Amino acid sequence: MPICGNLPRQLEHIANSMRPSGRDFISILRVAHQAGARVCMRFETECGRSPASIELAMKPPTIYLTRHSPLRGQRYLDVHEDHLLTPRERFSVAHELGHLVAYDKFNLLPAVEKSEYWIQEEWMHKFAGTLLTPESVVDDCLNDLRLGTPVCPFILRAKASDVARVSQEVLATQLCLKRPDIGFMKVVFAKRKADDQRVLRVIFSTSGDQLRLPKNHSHIDCGSLVRKLENGDVGSATMQRCVLGKLDPQDVNIAWRRAGVLKRVEKGSPTEGSEGPIAAFWISLTSFIRTPEYQLPLW
Repeated sequence: MPICGNLPRQLEHIANSMRPSGRDFISILRVAHQAGARVCMRFETECGRSPASIELAMKPPTIYLTRHSPLRGQRYLDVHEDHLLTPRERFSVAHELGHLVAYDKFNLLPAVEKSEYWIQEEWMHKFAGTLLTPESVVDDCLNDLRLGTPVCPFILRAKASDVARVSQEVLATQLCLKRPDIGFMKVVFAKRKADDQRVLRVIFSTSGDQLRLPKNHSHIDCGSLVRKLENGDVGSATMQRCVLGKLDPQDVNIAWRRAGVLKRVEKGSPTEGSEGPIAAFWISLTSFIRTPEYQLPLW
C-alpha cells in the first residue's frame, strides 16, 4: 500500500464534498446510492461474520452489514430506510464508502497486512466521521461556547442522538477537531487489581491539541474525580492540579452526566460489578480559565 501523507486529507475533503449542505441529518443510504453503491443487511444466527464489509468487485459495489437475528436472511436497503439502521451501522456504511472512494479515486484496495490495515482503518474512520457530521451540528455545539467552558454533555447527547443520529463518540471527535482546548471521556467505575482501590476506567477518549487526556482502556485514580461521580449523576467543577492517569497535573473545568449502564465490558478487565450492569459517565473537559463564577453552567 502506498503511504501518501496527503491521502487522509484528500479523503476528508472528498467526504466533505459528498455531504449534502444545509442539513442536520445525513442520509447515508442516499449518499451510498449517489456514490454508485448498494447496501445489503445480512441476518445471521451466529456472530461469526464481520459486522461490515464491502465487495468492490461486484457490480454495483455492495456494502454488507451483519446483524444478529434468530433467522438467517438478507435484504437490500432502499435510500429512504436510514431509520432501520443504528448509529453504529450508519457509521459502518460511511466507513465502507471510504474504502470505495479510496479505490475509485486512488486505486487503493483494502489492506491485508496488519500494520497497513490499521493505518487504513484510521483513515476510513475519519472519512466516516466527516461524512456523517454536518457543519451545522458542530456549529450548534460550539458557536456560543465561552473560553474555559466545557461542552455541555446533555447537548452532546441531544445533537448526536436526536439530530445527526451518530454516536456521541463520533460527534465528540469532530468537535475536538474544531476546538483544540476541549475534550471528552466516557468512563466506568473499576477496581485496581493491586490494592482493590476504586478507579475510573476510560472506555473512550478524545481531545484537541491543547488538552491531554488518557488513552482508551487506561485507568484514572484521581480520588477527587471518583468522589464527584460517586456523589452526583450530574455536575460540574473546576479541578486544579488534576492528575488524569499517568499524565502531568492539569487545571481543567469539567461537566459530567451519568450515561446509563453498560451490560458488559471486555473479558478480563478489572471492572467493578462485572457480573451486572456498570454505571457509565460522559465527562466533558476544557482547559481551566479563571472565571468569577463558582459553578459552571450545565446548559
